[in-house]
Amino acid sequence: MSNATPNPGSMPLPTPPPVTPDEAAAQEPIVERLPHAALYQRVIRSLDVGQVVSAVIIVLALAIIVINGDNLPRDTVPFTNLLDPLLEGDGDAILSLGILALILTPLIYVGAGLYTFIRERDRLFVIVTLVLIGILATSVIIASL
Repeated sequence: MSNATPNPGSMPLPTPPPVTPDEAAAQEPIVERLPHAALYQRVIRSLDVGQVVSAVIIVLALAIIVINGDNLPRDTVPFTNLLDPLLEGDGDAILSLGILALILTPLIYVGAGLYTFIRERDRLFVIVTLVLIGILATSVIIASL
């Protein structure tokens, strides 16, 4: 008789115990367990997209500015006059567009929330979100005066 231990690779693996519904719920990502999981998924996606788009635009603008040998701008191009310089490929205007995209990212977030609340027929949150949009619009109007 040999005193050698059996090869662990040849031993059958034990089967895991069955998972209860509570344990299964605990293993789900926390976002999936929140009351408005669809909203949080849209918010996360909209914030990610907004950040990536603005970063790409800003990097592109900086590359154009460096390639053209221009100095970095001290001010942004006024947003009311942005279209013509953008069509000309002006680096300062593209940089201003990237900053605008970064500023608009939270507004996209609010829009995603409003869309979700309307779909879920959650009147209270629709009203709260519309009030928030009103406050944001009022602040933009006041800032532009």
